Amino acid sequence: MHTLSLCIVTASTPQQAALFTTLIRDRQKNGLYPREIDFRVYSDPEKGRVGSGGGTFLALTQVCADYGVIDPLSFFEDTRILIIHAGGESRRLPCYVPEGKLFAPLPMPSSSLFPPVVLDAQLALFLKFPFRKGEVVVSSGDVVIDFDVSCVPINRGDVCGFAKPATYVQGSRHGVFAFDTARKKVVDFYQKATPHFLAKHAAIEGLSECALDMGIIALSPAAAVAYCTLSYAHESKNSLRNDIEQGSLNFDIYLEVLTACLAHITEEEYIKRIAPSSKLSKSAQQSIYKSFHQFTLNGIVTRSTSFLHFGALAELYESGNSLQHKDIKPFYVTGNSEVLPASAPHVLLYGCRNTIVSNNPAAPIVAEGCDGFTCISALGNNVFVGVTELEITTPIPLGICLDERVVTGKKIRLVYSMQDTFKKQDSVALVMFCGIPLTAWCNDRGIELTHVYPHGQESDLYEAELFAPELSDALLTGYWAIPLDKESWKQAFCKAVRHSLASLNALDSAQAREERRKKIRAHIIADQMCEGKGFTHICASDFGAVAVAYPRMLDAAVKLRTGTDDPLLKEYRHALLDALSATSVRGEAPTGFSIDYVSQEVRKFPAVSIKEDQIVWARSPVRLDIAGGWSDTPPYTLRFGGQVVNVAVNLNGQPPIQVFCRRTTEYHIRIHSIDIGVSETITQSEKLLDYTDPTSPFGLPKAALALLFGQVLATGVSLESVLRQCGSGIEITLLCAVPKGSGLGTSSILGATILGALHRFFGMSGTLDDLFLEVLQMEQMLTTGGGWQDQIGGVVGGVKFIKSQEGLRPSPIIHQCDSFLFDAPEMASRFTLFYTGITRLAKNILQEVVHNVNCSTPAYLYTINQTRELAKAAWDAMALRSQDALANILCRSWEANCRIHASTSNPQIDAMLKALRPWYQGVKLLGAGGGGYVLFLSKTTDDASELRKLLVQNYENSKARIVEFNLNKKGLEVTVS
Repeated sequence: MHTLSLCIVTASTPQQAALFTTLIRDRQKNGLYPREIDFRVYSDPEKGRVGSGGGTFLALTQVCADYGVIDPLSFFEDTRILIIHAGGESRRLPCYVPEGKLFAPLPMPSSSLFPPVVLDAQLALFLKFPFRKGEVVVSSGDVVIDFDVSCVPINRGDVCGFAKPATYVQGSRHGVFAFDTARKKVVDFYQKATPHFLAKHAAIEGLSECALDMGIIALSPAAAVAYCTLSYAHESKNSLRNDIEQGSLNFDIYLEVLTACLAHITEEEYIKRIAPSSKLSKSAQQSIYKSFHQFTLNGIVTRSTSFLHFGALAELYESGNSLQHKDIKPFYVTGNSEVLPASAPHVLLYGCRNTIVSNNPAAPIVAEGCDGFTCISALGNNVFVGVTELEITTPIPLGICLDERVVTGKKIRLVYSMQDTFKKQDSVALVMFCGIPLTAWCNDRGIELTHVYPHGQESDLYEAELFAPELSDALLTGYWAIPLDKESWKQAFCKAVRHSLASLNALDSAQAREERRKKIRAHIIADQMCEGKGFTHICASDFGAVAVAYPRMLDAAVKLRTGTDDPLLKEYRHALLDALSATSVRGEAPTGFSIDYVSQEVRKFPAVSIKEDQIVWARSPVRLDIAGGWSDTPPYTLRFGGQVVNVAVNLNGQPPIQVFCRRTTEYHIRIHSIDIGVSETITQSEKLLDYTDPTSPFGLPKAALALLFGQVLATGVSLESVLRQCGSGIEITLLCAVPKGSGLGTSSILGATILGALHRFFGMSGTLDDLFLEVLQMEQMLTTGGGWQDQIGGVVGGVKFIKSQEGLRPSPIIHQCDSFLFDAPEMASRFTLFYTGITRLAKNILQEVVHNVNCSTPAYLYTINQTRELAKAAWDAMALRSQDALANILCRSWEANCRIHASTSNPQIDAMLKALRPWYQGVKLLGAGGGGYVLFLSKTTDDASELRKLLVQNYENSKARIVEFNLNKKGLEVTVS
């Protein structure tokens, strides 16, 4: 599984490209879109449209130029690219022309102030799509597609199309793949063939259906390079490449390119087949054939597929309703949502407030972005967008649509019909408006064509000047019903300063339209809070925007926070209110977040369970975290559950964390540290309970003793009297042969090892689950925080996939993985563990991570979700014994960690990794990063040897060094001498 790293959106004009860029950046700035995706927007040349084929060429060549690519093949081999062709005027969807079809709002649930749009739903598929390491995927911007990605094969060739089963009638309007009987091989590809032809030549074996092309094309790095080198000369003065760049050449990836990839087709047959539809010259066709015929067209018939068009008015209800039933959501939605589409029979309302739409017959109605006590009665097949403060009691006829705009501060209501001809026609006689011929519409109202076409262009409805600002309800109804007083209506119409669809779209502002939608959504959220609802998943930035706009809801939000018994929800609400300083304003300071992972009942000191001359010896390995880190850390793991893969290892042939406990005749507690060479003797309860003292190096053993017996000491009993009851004093010796800030989970594992030794010293019984929770409690006591993977990583040996469900007390389930990749000698020799000599504390990083999780920043949660999914992928890689897959997971885990916190890497580390890149396949700094240990996985043993030589020569110093390691299968061992 590989994550999409680069998303290119193509637009038809530089103006549209600038708009798309702004809309995407606004979402990134708000933390809505994943930070791991580099979004780029490119435009067709100003001189002309170049089609999906030319647009793909421009996208690939432009991104290579932007990245300064010298070797395109290497670049494409190391990048996962999605290209969404979103250009066009969207004429068949006039209500969303200003923002384009890609940013048309959709009826999906979310907690964001930004309305969910088509791009959000598209990313929901492509963020889970199993990209190959180097792959370019091309898609269209007016569809929402979803299918079972687990069935997508890894080996899909250089050019691969994606299809769904469909009727022959549906297939006749699109491209169709013809497969062999096993559905393994594409034998042909047909464009808009007749249903009868498809039934005969393209039926899917076992079905009375054909394989409909969904517009998704996957290209290998080699095929992407072929696109970038489309420069063969033809009869024009320029090359094919120059003609595309100048906008004088237009071709289609689905027609010209896919057809060229058919293995059986000759050049002559290719030209003959595409000639009726292709706009290319013969020599240009020959160039494309020569470039792509070297590749074989492959195809995949997807499963559990949704294929929803959002490119025309007539599709809005059916496709939007299907979104509801198929439960398709934006990729950033987790859990419940604050803003939901309204559901009613045959009525689809979303992004609306104070809006009532009634229909007489059972015909569908769509209303989006309406507000201000709007009440509309309609007969069905209607679309209402952005309508405000309108009350229509006389039913609006079948098919009539209302589209409200605000231009230069004035409200303009557009009226048109589902049946209107929004594309330019051959003559004015063919132009339809409000469901009837435009000429008839004008005659019924005594209007001349020159009134609506003062500048000519009489065959294009988009150029007809039909719409005036601030129309009264009586004038508005005259668009769909012949006015009773035609003369008055005509005079008012002719005197008004009217606009055409084209001029309004040019004047309208997509950003202003989106701000109006966000304002409605903010009002909905504020209303909910005032009603004691919601406030469960909105992110901090959106919550702040709502609070500024509607301060009345702050008191309600404070009540919601204080009124909940759910500590996780309460902490989330604390975080959002604290971001506004709202708690101090209302006299309630944040309480902090704590969970009693273990019982806090008062326990008596048990008697010492070893003989006077015995020593308890506990030792543990450290852990190498492979994938899933941060998903084990509260509050994320408590709210969403976590998944981690880590490996228990010895360093230099032995468990590096060791603890010794022995009896003493003095009734005090003495603690030694061999590795740092200091000791401390504790004779008073107060000193033991002061485990957070920053001047003491022994916070962990103090906290461990305080956890086990602190409740009785807190009652005022002296430490000496308690130890007398136990039978002796305690001497604890620590050996931690790992530097602090190593990234190997040292602190948590040491805490678990101390507890394991003390349990045996006092003869206390308990399970491993109890031990894991006790370590979580200790870290909470020490205010260092932390997750559950570190202690499990050291206490339980082997290679482990560890998973926990959401809940207040984690109860992780541990699965042992196939250890071949770490245990087999030929594999182990390809790993290199290097200590950088750079130390850092995870506490500060952890505090910021916890804050961002509490603030529910969507992009942040998405990144941690991805690390969690990488753990499952790592488990699969172990099972398959795939070194390549494991190396890729290491790199992706490292990339995700770098996005989670800026200090995960630094210039020194970046420079080292870049210089050593030829000699490793996978790499990851362990733990929270920023320093400590780095794990390399080389492709071969020879590469690993060369890597070690370079590390010794260039990067070793008084601290930095290579450290030998081996798999530890035993975990925590506790013995008595």
